[in-house]
Amino acid sequence: MNEDEYGILLRTLRQRTHDSGRADLDGLLMNSRVSDAEGAREAVIGYLLGLRDEMSLGGEAVIRESMRRLRRFPTESGTPIDGIVVDIDEEDRAAFGVVAVDLVGSTQLDEAVSQIDELIRELQGDEAR
Repeated sequence: MNEDEYGILLRTLRQRTHDSGRADLDGLLMNSRVSDAEGAREAVIGYLLGLRDEMSLGGEAVIRESMRRLRRFPTESGTPIDGIVVDIDEEDRAAFGVVAVDLVGSTQLDEAVSQIDELIRELQGDEAR
């Protein structure tokens, strides 16, 4: 791919992120992962690395590991921690349109992260050619 094609790919990634309702994530990635990039190729790889990192936080593997670590802490009842409940008050429910927060994790996110990893490897290999 040439620099123009990488530029098109970056614009497409950003648009898809916006279309998913995550303009905030796009801003974060542009500021933290892309702003210092030297060229469109490096910007795309930085954007994808940041996207992968953010998505992996909601993956089942990360949640499972977090719960494993939490179970080590003693509780007043003496039983291990077996879950996390997030209470959302009425005002926040209305403001954010959220009734509950799912902290179970997603195998779909794990799969998407794997696909992004594969794409990053391919793009990094593109430089060697």
